Amino acid sequence: MELKHVTRNIRLAPRKLRLVTEQVKYMPVGKALGVLPLTNKGGALHVHKSLKAAVEAAKDQNFDTDTLIVQRIFVDEGTAIKRMIGHSRGRMSMIMKKYSHLNIVLSGTQQGTKKTARPVKKDVEQSVQAEEK
Repeated sequence: MELKHVTRNIRLAPRKLRLVTEQVKYMPVGKALGVLPLTNKGGALHVHKSLKAAVEAAKDQNFDTDTLIVQRIFVDEGTAIKRMIGHSRGRMSMIMKKYSHLNIVLSGTQQGTKKTARPVKKDVEQSVQAEEK
């Protein structure tokens, strides 16, 4: 089973966030959560928070947290806020402040509660007749 989690509008350029996501791709979730706080990149905090949120969402859907693996993790470009900065001789230059969307896909096994099917009335009648004989 797979679970998809999306974190939108992270105030960090996608190029910087991709450096961190490549480190945790295909890792078990426990190992990835251990590696991210030790990573010396600005995007590590954002990926760590999103990954913890994805694990909590997986717990809500009865996934076994010991078997969760980061199957896919990728970064999309979000909106870009445009700002102007002044230069000499009355010139202006544009600065693009970029936002990112972080997509995490976790795969693992789902803890199932075994539901036993109720016996059909005919099966009950047949079992009663078999016991009488």
